[in-house]
Amino acid sequence: MLLVGGCATGRSRQTADEVFALQRQVHALENALQKLLEEHGKHIVRSGETLRTIAQRHNLQVSDLYRMNPDLRSTIEGNQFYPGLVIVVREQKPNKIASHEPPPPVSRPDAPVHRTQDSLPGPASGGGR
Repeated sequence: MLLVGGCATGRSRQTADEVFALQRQVHALENALQKLLEEHGKHIVRSGETLRTIAQRHNLQVSDLYRMNPDLRSTIEGNQFYPGLVIVVREQKPNKIASHEPPPPVSRPDAPVHRTQDSLPGPASGGGR
């Protein structure tokens, strides 16, 4: 069996190519997930990142990250800061849907108009008799 670059030729080479293709797909999925989370003000910690590098990437101070992530200090003190950890990197705006205010009425041009006796056309004084 001939070894090329530490891999056996033939089936092993095909397997190595398959593994490499899968690694590229995983990396692409990780990037897509990161982008989606960032749209919602979140960040996935990657290997080698620090709070300082994450803060700099998002134009923040490390103290901003601590403020937006109240459990972050205990996470770091407990050595639980690891790749894959999701942290908040942008203040969340209140969601209007989540509020308890009813939505404004929607007027439709094809909706029937219901009038009360007071809104019917006629003499302004109600008299005339």
